[in-house]
Amino acid sequence: MSWQILRRQIAIAGQITTEVDELPIAGAQVQITAAPTAFMNKIRLNAKQYGLVWEDMEQRVDRTVTAVDGFYYFLDLPDGDYTITAHLPQRIPSYDFATGTGQVTRDQQGTIQQTHIDMALAPFSGKTYPAAFSPTDIATCQLWLEADTLTLADGDTVTSWADKSAQAVPVVQEETEKAPVFNSAALNGRSALVFNGESSYFTLSLENSATEHTFFAVYDQTPTEGSSNYLFEAQEGRLTLDCAQSSSPFNLRWNDGSWRVIAPAIAGCQLITWQFSGTTGEIWRNGSSLGTATYTPQSLGGAITLGANYQGRSSYFKGNVAAFLYYNRALSLDERQAVETYLNGRYAIFNDL
Repeated sequence: MSWQILRRQIAIAGQITTEVDELPIAGAQVQITAAPTAFMNKIRLNAKQYGLVWEDMEQRVDRTVTAVDGFYYFLDLPDGDYTITAHLPQRIPSYDFATGTGQVTRDQQGTIQQTHIDMALAPFSGKTYPAAFSPTDIATCQLWLEADTLTLADGDTVTSWADKSAQAVPVVQEETEKAPVFNSAALNGRSALVFNGESSYFTLSLENSATEHTFFAVYDQTPTEGSSNYLFEAQEGRLTLDCAQSSSPFNLRWNDGSWRVIAPAIAGCQLITWQFSGTTGEIWRNGSSLGTATYTPQSLGGAITLGANYQGRSSYFKGNVAAFLYYNRALSLDERQAVETYLNGRYAIFNDL
């Protein structure tokens, strides 16, 4: 038997010091906060593996702590652009956080060309360390569903899906045989709910008088001849989000009293955003606009469903749904992209906005 020696390579290294007197800071937390997709995917998989302890870990693939001389390093990173953030975790802060950027590259032999990112922490000025983005950071989040919130075994039926927004909207299916099924790795290795395209759906208490709306959904689907793929429908002020109409060529569309066909539907994993502002509606797939159409303003009322028509009798969604969010207004460009970036970071749907 022959043994192969694997030599790890330092990709990014640097020193954290005080800004005023340039003294090294020991125990500073240094974290990769932006990175190429390949590395973000690795972080996501590690977070899923470690579960609840992940956030409290000092040493991770994307996080480390400075030594007594203030130095830190990260090993074996893939090529690409990185942003590093450093701060000193303290109950009463004495220093601001700092950020630095750098690029990891390799030569023709595959040797990493080490990148140095030094940072100096200024005396605390009241600037707070940037917390991870949450969809509820944006006002008017009325519904936030993510399958990762469910603690279930694969194959378990889901009769209630907890809303993470402050509204705590009931999302339920009282008939077990009509409930979607949980799968812990159904969509790019992340949890999702499996809608069978025949009977599974939820009812929602999501009545809202607003006529401007923004919806986000992370799903994969299997368009089926003879049945539309309704993801959402509100009975009164009728508003329907159809991921794939019932016959070829399948199309992504909505109904606000009239059908508005926007673009061809596709199978597979995707992040879809519907936004309705004034008298215009628009759909984005994976951060790119698919087109606009006239929108007749509609509020949300009556019976409201996720995964079927409002009666729960037809147009069942066939596929896996990992996330569904709703805001009762048209979000700004920055707000929309913040939510899309958050969802893409969790589910690795596409490379860049």
